[in-house]
Amino acid sequence: MRAVRAFLRLPAPGVLVLAALCAPVPACTVRLIAEYDERTEQEASRLEREMDLFLTRLSSKPATEATYEASGAFYDEHETDVRALRLRAEALPKNEISSRQLGKIEESVRELREAHRGKPLTKQAALVARDLFNISWKAILTLELAKKRA
Repeated sequence: MRAVRAFLRLPAPGVLVLAALCAPVPACTVRLIAEYDERTEQEASRLEREMDLFLTRLSSKPATEATYEASGAFYDEHETDVRALRLRAEALPKNEISSRQLGKIEESVRELREAHRGKPLTKQAALVARDLFNISWKAILTLELAKKRA
């Protein structure tokens, strides 16, 4: 048999099996992460912009006007919207990464709220918080846009 294989220049049987296993199968696609979700992208963009605007406005106010009492309604609405988006992300199959990221943002909103409740935010604190939220939202948008390209 070796002589015939050598004469015909056939590959060893193991190579044929390996080639068959590695051959693309058009009907079989394995997804390791959730599909792109347009609504997640739109809501994440909207929520990022709202937080950015809120913190930019706070940073331009004198400390006496940057009080929690003047901002409580924003926190209520924003935290509710982030929670709703997280719950939507959790409902989508294979979307654990986005769900965890949104959970971290939800936690950060609560922490900012508690810090602000204790005392007015300084200009520097508002700008640092804005930059940190933007980094978090960028990570979520980057992942969602990568899903879109896949």
